[in-house]
Amino acid sequence: MNASTAAPLILLALASCGSTPRTRTYSLAPFDPAAVAPDAPGVRVNVQIAPYLAPAGLVLGEGAHARSYAVHHVWAEPLDVGVARVLDVELARAVGAGRLEDVRVAVEQFHGDESGVVVLRSTWSAVVDGEERGGRFWASESLESDGHDAMVRAHHALVVRLAREIAGAD
Repeated sequence: MNASTAAPLILLALASCGSTPRTRTYSLAPFDPAAVAPDAPGVRVNVQIAPYLAPAGLVLGEGAHARSYAVHHVWAEPLDVGVARVLDVELARAVGAGRLEDVRVAVEQFHGDESGVVVLRSTWSAVVDGEERGGRFWASESLESDGHDAMVRAHHALVVRLAREIAGAD
């Protein structure tokens, strides 16, 4: 091989090293249709999220004041929509349609941290059987293993726990 043919091959090899990793999307609600009862009427839920949660990437807390976003591990839908979807299904299961109305949730914190824990802090209000209820929810869930999949499962588990609290089951 001479210098005139080696140079293009070296450049091609170097260019392929800089390829962009594939972006993986995650749904807070399971993709498995069997996991959602299709005949269960839902509960309308209004969710607001803290501005730092608006970017699509999964969020990792780094100390008291820093956050980083997983650029190649992102939510498949806006996080407020995903939280509302899971709450809708879980509240319909726990309370039943018609008994629960005007559910409002404000998510203040919802991220993983360096110690392998996901934190959810929120306030909520709802009318259950005509009675106004409300409260603060602050809980954490340890990751069952390393990785983004485990982080998403912990996020989901926390939203299910929040739904149980709103329903009065916890």
